[in-house]
Amino acid sequence: MQASEALFRPVELKRVGTAATMIAVCGTVIIISMTMMMGHYNSLAHCGPKAVLDGAVIALLIGKTGRWRCLALLGVVYGLVLLLQVGIFYLLPVMIVAGLVAAGIGRTVGLLHRGMGLMLASAAYEILAGCGTPIKIYFATNGGSEPFVWALWFMEWPLRMAGAIIGVWIALRWMSRRVPDSSIATQPAFHSTGVKSKTLVAKGLLPAAVRIVACVVACTVPMLLESYTALGLITAGYLAFAIWTGLRRQIFHAIIGALWGWLIFGLLSFAWHHDMHRVLDLSRTLVLRFLPIALASIVVVSTVRPIDVIRLLRRLRLSPAVLIPLSTVMRSIPASRRSMRASIEQLRAAGLWKGPLSLFKNPVVVIRTLLSAPVKQWANELAEEAG
Repeated sequence: MQASEALFRPVELKRVGTAATMIAVCGTVIIISMTMMMGHYNSLAHCGPKAVLDGAVIALLIGKTGRWRCLALLGVVYGLVLLLQVGIFYLLPVMIVAGLVAAGIGRTVGLLHRGMGLMLASAAYEILAGCGTPIKIYFATNGGSEPFVWALWFMEWPLRMAGAIIGVWIALRWMSRRVPDSSIATQPAFHSTGVKSKTLVAKGLLPAAVRIVACVVACTVPMLLESYTALGLITAGYLAFAIWTGLRRQIFHAIIGALWGWLIFGLLSFAWHHDMHRVLDLSRTLVLRFLPIALASIVVVSTVRPIDVIRLLRRLRLSPAVLIPLSTVMRSIPASRRSMRASIEQLRAAGLWKGPLSLFKNPVVVIRTLLSAPVKQWANELAEEAG
């Protein structure tokens, strides 16, 4: 702990935890909202709004007095969040490099002009954070030539850079005009919906470890297999496991999303290559490889208690400099999910929510209702701590 205290003050660890929570929760809402509107996952659809969020969070985290090493730590913490939530192991080194390089750029340019340093650091962070996409493309296409998929990734670059810069600009203007809220320390973090969960929640270190390992395996083993039979058996196993944990509606949504994504990308592939075999081959990745990842991730998020994850990481002797902010994120995610469900109930009572298609009818109102309260709270916390 002494080495951690030498690098980071307790208030800085708390700030990094708040920033990582803001990115994890609000970023998830943005990604899920865009996925629901499109019917399948497509990073081009959400990279712009997500970049605005990331840029704003980085500006709030560093502010006028924060140390740039907090940005480097943010990359490590958020990478671990992705590993624990989604099991995508290769994003951990990607996020670590993104945080380190962005912090180095921000510290160098910030010596001349802090605002410019924040903008360039945020833009660099976004570009580097998106470098996990080529790995996904390689697995999705089996190394084959699919120009439209690569074109989508290159189209993300200007959206990521512009979004990050806009996010920094918004945060800087908000901080300059902000009136301190004296009630921030007393207001409740989130409210519970009172809805009882029917899922089979894991209790104890061993069940939590098994489910997290299963999530990482789901992201690793299917990528190494080519046999439809082997991949089908793995997918069936994860499907049975998800059903056993009590997940029903989430499983249905995951299956529909995988099939819809296969249809969209299959049509694009056929339009370019006029080869039905390529369309069928895409099912190996978009259904048989990515569906186990989605199912395993849903199981971890829905059935593993944050306290067990924290205890497990402590047992693995994770550095306190990483464990403390990561604990903040893990404890906030379940409360955030309850808050989101409560917001949806409010929208349903007002007649503004009748299912995912409501995002098409009132996207601004729905997303603002879901995000306004947590964004305001976390932004105020970062601003108060900076003061």
